[in-house]
Amino acid sequence: MALRNKFTKENLDVVPTESLKDTKNIFKTNQKQWEDSEQCKQLTSIVQSINISVDIQQIVAFACGSIRDDSEQQTPRSSFQHVLVLTLRNILSKKQEDLGDISCYAQDPAYSEFDILILRENGITVLDDPEGFLKVDDSTLVISCAAQVPVRQITLDLARPAAMIWDRIEEHDRDSLW
Repeated sequence: MALRNKFTKENLDVVPTESLKDTKNIFKTNQKQWEDSEQCKQLTSIVQSINISVDIQQIVAFACGSIRDDSEQQTPRSSFQHVLVLTLRNILSKKQEDLGDISCYAQDPAYSEFDILILRENGITVLDDPEGFLKVDDSTLVISCAAQVPVRQITLDLARPAAMIWDRIEEHDRDSLW
């Protein structure tokens, strides 16, 4: 199992400090924490209560980060963002039950082989750049949190997605982005 440089995608001669099993456990623990959280309950309530006039057939997430990074951080940011994709897929699938499954995709150069395996097991297909952008159409929900590329601008230059979810960049974060 080789790790890749998140920018050049070259294989690194580094032995992973965690096993696939450890990374799966991190993801499952964080998934349970998210699903039990008040934020998840609020999101579920909001999405269930709104009238969505467009049929969402796919979710494309950008820059969610490596699940392995969650073990080094104090917050499970990356796992939560991936589980957000799964949560939205489940809620929207129930609302649009006659449309069938909603496809889920994620694009981030930071994904390791462990991340790709775990995401695939959970129904998220990992795409290389620029495939994620090319997947977006008028039936897509786009999710992007703290991306270091202008996801909104690129996406809107190529298509008009059904909906977009992104985080706000705080003034103190701007210096660390570039």
